[in-house]
Amino acid sequence: MRKVISFIGACVVLSAIAFVTVSPIEWRPDDIFGVNEDRALAFAILSGLFTAAYPRRWRLVALGTTGIACGLEIMQLLSASRHAEIEDAVVKASGALAGIALALLCRQIWFILNARRHRDARRIIAHTSPGISAVFFDPADGLLRLRFTDGKERLFAGVDQGAVTGLLQTPEPMRYYRTHIESRYEQRLAA
Repeated sequence: MRKVISFIGACVVLSAIAFVTVSPIEWRPDDIFGVNEDRALAFAILSGLFTAAYPRRWRLVALGTTGIACGLEIMQLLSASRHAEIEDAVVKASGALAGIALALLCRQIWFILNARRHRDARRIIAHTSPGISAVFFDPADGLLRLRFTDGKERLFAGVDQGAVTGLLQTPEPMRYYRTHIESRYEQRLAA
């Protein structure tokens, strides 16, 4: 859902930027800040939204938004009342790169805060346990992922904290798994 909303927002912002950049000068809205600050801010918002939609493709977003900045400046040559300048393209591209950096920083902060909130969500059984090599549990949604010594994984939904605690504390985790987890909880495909 975040991806769709961010993408739609980026498309709306791109449309607004294209209209303001290419339309006749008398149609241009008043500046909120200075001219260069408005340009940089618009492209920072654009690239930030695209980065929020596609965080792993931030390099492509950087290339695309920089290309859009240059392309829109070139398109101004088609309008008699507008003029294209390299400085404007540089300001727009700089704003785009700043927006990407800010979006990636916000994403990293979100992951750090989320990891702190669920710091006991990941628990690992020692590798000496027969049959089970690792246990990953998120108490927020009750998802339990078990990794077995043969390399297979199982994912269970709706598991309560007590069942996981029992699995972690029992001297025979495979027996506990078969009697208390495998037979009682809904198994999902491990992703």
